Amino acid sequence: MKRRALAVILCAVMACTLAACGSKSTTSNNTAENTTGNNTVKAVVLEDDYVSIGQYSGLTYTSSYTPMTDDAYQEAVTKLLTDNGTKEEVKDRDTTKTGDDIVFDFTGKIDGKAFDNGSATDYEAVIGETGFIDGFDDNLVGHKVGETYDFNITFPDNYGDENLNGKEATFTITIKKINQTVPAELTDDFCKTYTDYDTVDDFNANYRTDLDKANAADAENTDKDTLWNQVMDSVTVKKYDDESVASYNADITSYYQSMAGYYGYANNTMSNFYTDYMGMTEEEFAQQCKEYAQNLATEDKVVALIAKKEGLELTDADLTDGYNKFASNYNMAQNEVDNYFGDQDSFKTELLYEKVVSFVYDHATAVAATETSNSTNSTNSVSTTVNNTAN
Repeated sequence: MKRRALAVILCAVMACTLAACGSKSTTSNNTAENTTGNNTVKAVVLEDDYVSIGQYSGLTYTSSYTPMTDDAYQEAVTKLLTDNGTKEEVKDRDTTKTGDDIVFDFTGKIDGKAFDNGSATDYEAVIGETGFIDGFDDNLVGHKVGETYDFNITFPDNYGDENLNGKEATFTITIKKINQTVPAELTDDFCKTYTDYDTVDDFNANYRTDLDKANAADAENTDKDTLWNQVMDSVTVKKYDDESVASYNADITSYYQSMAGYYGYANNTMSNFYTDYMGMTEEEFAQQCKEYAQNLATEDKVVALIAKKEGLELTDADLTDGYNKFASNYNMAQNEVDNYFGDQDSFKTELLYEKVVSFVYDHATAVAATETSNSTNSTNSVSTTVNNTAN
């Protein structure tokens, strides 16, 4: 599966419906419109048989980069030392509260019988951050070390396990201890073990600068996403490439079939999987996957159209660098990268996408928030239609 498809699907489908999140594929509302009196003129910069694109060069955005402050730097250092500190048992109190790092035993039962994966011994977690079902953590608060007690709780209807969905369970809990973290000391040995620096002096001389560079890189990626969303918001779809849509749809469907198999759902129980994990019917899921596949296929057309206009082509060096970067980021060998994407064409699609987005970013201007607003209003007041130029 293509990286963009997988990355966005994982976030988008699980968190919200694809229809709500995938506004790029509508056919009537995605082109920037300039209004003069009662007449609306759509500004078109590039177009082909599939899409028309509004402005993609000379866009404005508000940079998300914030220089690191003294307070932010101290917080980062404190977190580094705390995350790599040691734990010791709290001795000056014995009653649990939200935010405590506790060790406890638990056994979950339904109708008096323990259920699979519902029990653990010496389980350590922070109250409020266990990741268990809603209400579980609340029942860990206000109990004493050494205490054993029961509480009842109901699993959500869409928990994701046919044996637990909507069922009332009884959990037996034993609080064993409350931990606290003692931050590590910043020493040469600590630096060698937990950082990229060999000495405290080296750490103090470079850590802040390196953090700031990482923040700047993250901000650049955020700003690129913002700008690309502007581009896609200006797109009007004339028609879809049915072959590309079918390919993306097959990738998405295959991915979720594999996920369903991992969670124990057979092909004949896929409708239960969609209900339990997606919160929708199989028909609704299929429709939304199709719409999202249409979005991705449209995005490919937009990328190709801009790349052709601006003479953006992938070189052998681009491919080599792309493979090396991807393999390094995800700790993969080249053959694993090939297997991940399925074929080199899919990988080239991803690299060309990155190249086009970088072009849009390089030809955009970061401005203050009020300037961005004014710039948008100014653009919307233009009543001429410009064809085949990005200027």
